[in-house]
Amino acid sequence: MKTFVSRNPVATFITLTLGFQVGLVLLAYRLMDGGSLDGHPMAHNVFRSRPFWPLLIAVGITWWLEGRRGLEHLFGSFLHWRVPAKWYVMALSWKAILGYIGISMAVLLGLKAWPAAVPLDAHLFTSLLKNLPFILGIALVEETSWMKFGVTRMQAKYPAWRSCLTVGAAWGAWYVPMVFLREGV
Repeated sequence: MKTFVSRNPVATFITLTLGFQVGLVLLAYRLMDGGSLDGHPMAHNVFRSRPFWPLLIAVGITWWLEGRRGLEHLFGSFLHWRVPAKWYVMALSWKAILGYIGISMAVLLGLKAWPAAVPLDAHLFTSLLKNLPFILGIALVEETSWMKFGVTRMQAKYPAWRSCLTVGAAWGAWYVPMVFLREGV
C-alpha cells in the first residue's frame, strides 16, 4: 500500500479528497431532509467541515511518506516568503476585492439582487472584516492542499502544464458536489 501511495501521491490525494467531498455532501443532504442547509444546523456543520479535508489528507499522506521533514517542506514556504509589503496586501485582499466586484457586477447587470449577507451601507467594511478570517483560512487550506501538495509533487515527474491541468481539473471537480446541495461555489 505504501509503495503505491509513494508512487502515486497525487492520485491518492485526489481520490481520497473527492471521495470525502462526495461523502460529506451526501451526508449533509441526508441530514437536510429535503430542506436547506441554513435550516438544519447539523447539516450545515457537516457541510462547513468539508474545506479542511484536502489539507488533512495532504498532511496525512505527507506525514506517512516523509514524516516531519515532509511537513516542514509542505509548510516551510509560509515562513520564507520575502517580498515587498504591497504583495502581502494583494495576497490578503484579492479574494475579497474580486468577490465584491463580482457581486456588484451581477447586481448592476440585473442578474441578482444584492445579497442580504452583504449590507450596502457603512457596515460593508465591518462585514468584510468579519468574513476575512474565513476567506483567508479557506484560501490557505486550499492553496496548500491543491497547489503546494498536488502541483509541486506532480511537477517532480511531469511538465507544469500537465500538473496544473490535472490538479486544476480535480480541484474544479471538488466543487461540483456543492451544486447538489444548491450551495453556491
